[in-house]
Amino acid sequence: MEDGSWVLGAGCWVLDAGCWVLGAGCWVLDAGCWMLGAGCWINKNDYL
Repeated sequence: MEDGSWVLGAGCWVLDAGCWVLGAGCWVLDAGCWMLGAGCWINKNDYL
């Protein structure tokens, strides 16, 4: 499901951007986003 991966990746980018705007208070969300992004990359690599 590459499409789903792309959607998750895009959402992660949006969250990441919002994190930059909010600042340090959003570091926890950023970390969670990184974990999701990593899982997304692993799924992509597994697909390839």
